[in-house]
Amino acid sequence: MKFSIFTKTQKVIVDGVVQSFDFSGLIAEDIWAVIWDTDSGTIEYNNLKPSETINDFTDFLPIITEYTERDNTVVTAAEIKIDVVAIEYLSGRAETTTKIDAQNRNITFIEMPLIDKQAEKRFEIEQKRNEAIEQPVVSDALGSAHTYAAKSENRQFLNDLITLGLDSKFTCVDQSGIKARILHTNAQLLVLAADIQTAISNHFNYYETLLNQIENADSNTDFSAIQW
Repeated sequence: MKFSIFTKTQKVIVDGVVQSFDFSGLIAEDIWAVIWDTDSGTIEYNNLKPSETINDFTDFLPIITEYTERDNTVVTAAEIKIDVVAIEYLSGRAETTTKIDAQNRNITFIEMPLIDKQAEKRFEIEQKRNEAIEQPVVSDALGSAHTYAAKSENRQFLNDLITLGLDSKFTCVDQSGIKARILHTNAQLLVLAADIQTAISNHFNYYETLLNQIENADSNTDFSAIQW
């Protein structure tokens, strides 16, 4: 399921269907938007608080439940097509162009406001960053290049071994593609941890570079060119 909640314009969009909505008492006052796509989402705030990535929409379930109990009628003119990414576009903030198609239907094309383009792109690159920091890392901790899993559970196990001062077998893949648990000294584990941290730092540095591009964007910016 995909849904978007916009408190300022009092709109809820679920799988492309829009409803006007009274959020009184159902959502924190500092939230202006919630965007959920299948299994994760983001919360945008109307103050200086940074956006927040979420993996559960339990807090917003009362809104979605009430939405689904209604007669879901699109609150746009009949036959007008509104794409779900056209966020709060009934608010009058976006520029629209209406054309008649071959079936004599009104088709409305909507240009997303800059602030919404920026929010959408921030969400996209944040997801890409989170995926990147869990990708395997190559390290010369053993004296030659080996590839190591770097998911959060792998990093936690590594940190535990280092904290305890232990030598331990650690799974890696050599340059021939052979995967094995190989004994590492604690010093070698420290080298591995440093290499993983360097990789993560590089991902965050690139993320911040893209954020700056987004924040400095204007109405002429091609947001599709801002890619991870």
